[in-house]
Amino acid sequence: MKISPVLKKIVQVIFLIIVLFMLGFNLINISNLQSFLESIIIVVIFGVLLYILYKVKIINNKNAIWLFILVVLIGSVLRIHLIIGLNFILESDFRFYYENALGILNNTGINNSYLSYNGYAYVVASIIAFLIKLFGDSTNTILYFNLFCQIITIIFLYRFIKKQSNSVIALCLSSVWFLFPNNILANLLVSTETLFMMLFMICLYYFYTKVITIDKVDKTNIIYLLLFGALMSFTNNIRPVMAIFVIALLIYVILEHKLNKYLLFIIIMLGYVTVNFGLNYYVERGIEMKTQSGALEWSIYFGANKNSCGSWTGEDGEYALKVLAEKEHGDKILLKDTLNRYEDMKMGEKFDLFKCKFSSLWTDNFSMFYFIIPFVTLDSTINLGSYHDLINNSSFIIVISLMLITCMSIIYELKNNKYDMFFIQLFAVGYVISNLIVVLNGRYNYPVYLLLILMSVPILKYFLITRRLSKSTQELINLPKKPKVLLIIPAYNEEDNIQLTINKIKQNKEKYDYIIINDGSTDNTQKICEENNFNHINLIANLGIGGAVQTGYKYAFEHDYDIAVQFDGDGQHDVSYVKNLIKPLLKGKDIVIGSRFINKNYSDFKSTASRRFGIKILSFVIKFLTEKDIKDPTSGFRGVNKNIIKLFANSYPMEFPEPISFVELARKGYTFDEVPVKMYERIGGKSSIHSWKNVYYMINVIISMLVTSLRRYK
Repeated sequence: MKISPVLKKIVQVIFLIIVLFMLGFNLINISNLQSFLESIIIVVIFGVLLYILYKVKIINNKNAIWLFILVVLIGSVLRIHLIIGLNFILESDFRFYYENALGILNNTGINNSYLSYNGYAYVVASIIAFLIKLFGDSTNTILYFNLFCQIITIIFLYRFIKKQSNSVIALCLSSVWFLFPNNILANLLVSTETLFMMLFMICLYYFYTKVITIDKVDKTNIIYLLLFGALMSFTNNIRPVMAIFVIALLIYVILEHKLNKYLLFIIIMLGYVTVNFGLNYYVERGIEMKTQSGALEWSIYFGANKNSCGSWTGEDGEYALKVLAEKEHGDKILLKDTLNRYEDMKMGEKFDLFKCKFSSLWTDNFSMFYFIIPFVTLDSTINLGSYHDLINNSSFIIVISLMLITCMSIIYELKNNKYDMFFIQLFAVGYVISNLIVVLNGRYNYPVYLLLILMSVPILKYFLITRRLSKSTQELINLPKKPKVLLIIPAYNEEDNIQLTINKIKQNKEKYDYIIINDGSTDNTQKICEENNFNHINLIANLGIGGAVQTGYKYAFEHDYDIAVQFDGDGQHDVSYVKNLIKPLLKGKDIVIGSRFINKNYSDFKSTASRRFGIKILSFVIKFLTEKDIKDPTSGFRGVNKNIIKLFANSYPMEFPEPISFVELARKGYTFDEVPVKMYERIGGKSSIHSWKNVYYMINVIISMLVTSLRRYK
């Protein structure tokens, strides 16, 4: 076993221990057992109801996006109701942000407390100043900005989970996060966390969907990597704890032990350091102090809070201000004193302090009730106190449930040697441990809820997707390494190409069965097939591409093939890429499309500019109708499993079969994948679609897809 999997498992085990400890700590601190059991019953009933709606297909992949929009609207209305109904008096650092913003806006300077000297506080205050300038001087301006941040966060959360699983799981988990009482109340806090959460989720989304998929660093993605580093830097300047993300990224790259991954990391860090330097320079100009925005915030974070449980003490604040007064050497002195204070602290004798911190993190702060109530004036139209039990109990049970599901997900990944969520686990371990070493004020644990949501994906994916695979797909997954594969080759007047095409298939080291469907050719195609004893079927009339391909699927179904691959007879397709189409099918996908456009380095031939423009339009229409992003919807190089062989043998579009059939499959909930393949220009002969027919083809296929999408399927 390589060292990387061993270290990855160690991280997973550490994370499992942390979550189990959190779970146990909360269970033994239940104060009202009756209320706890009542809340469990309510949550279970709600969960069972959702599962029933899923089973009867009221909740499904086709309508998930509309239900998601409904959830966003409901959650937004609840937040707006509270913003309008509650009258706020800002206190603590929330007041400091606001005062700093007014100071920036009015050029009156910043003179309040230690937050003035933190880089992230100044950046947040600058954003608030900009919003006040646009929308007016009101606390509600900031609260509506928080709402905007939460909406953007749930959009990226939904997209992230959908990429990892499907629309239904994305709908369920993102809804839990957005309607979570804790999260709704968090919208009412004028705090750093809401903005941090948005930027953090965007970082995670682009890391998992873009950065992690880069196999080769080239000029096409260098700019993207630099921008990703810039986004990480800006997020770090909103909350310095984001530096743990950078550390986790470095560890992840090392465990991948690939040279190009190190180059990837260096490029990201170049963007990160450049923007970080620029932001620090901007902050230093704003507070008129040198080098106070970088190391200072971390030295305060790890130093001044270490002996307190919950928040800064007055002594800590005075200490920080005193050191900050020494502008030239302030950072070095504070950092040195911080290390000395660490040395003086004996953690072995401070178990009560550790317990206090842990309790503050996980048991006292399930709801934001205690953080909101001091800032709400008596003339509010909403009595927030009347919701106390509902907020606490529902939040408590939901978090307990998320911890249980997270534990199951980690155990599942450990058992099956999976590392799909490894980076999130790595970041979570660093995040929780670093904050426990220091201190966690209640709102600092806010991002942990998001991490628990994301860690629920693997186990839900297993129960709602993997275990629901059809019997034939399960049989397909359990096939030997050499499944029974058939190449379906439609041919109409391919006398110039068919012999060379078949010879290449026979010369390939993977010996695939094939069937040529001679679609009423008027040239020597039939004669060439007969003289060379090629396996073929002669149609007495020209049925068109749809009829010819369906004939091939009928042949595949009758001869019990496990996989069928559509393969052109004109020499455009490369038989060596058939194995790339087969791999995803063996992992449970229903249909796999060979694409010219996923990786630009794969295929030199990409057709004419007008056709490529038409293909982009078709891709847009397909994404609009099905939410599936297909780069090459007209590709005739496709592989399907037994389910689809049977389906296509019974029914297959006669015209425009590739895009139309895909819309039908997507609407029925079948799974797909798209892999890069190499294609070539025709060896000889002419394509059936050319010149003015391109426009005619595109208009007709769009109309046909729209009609197809409106059908109801059983």
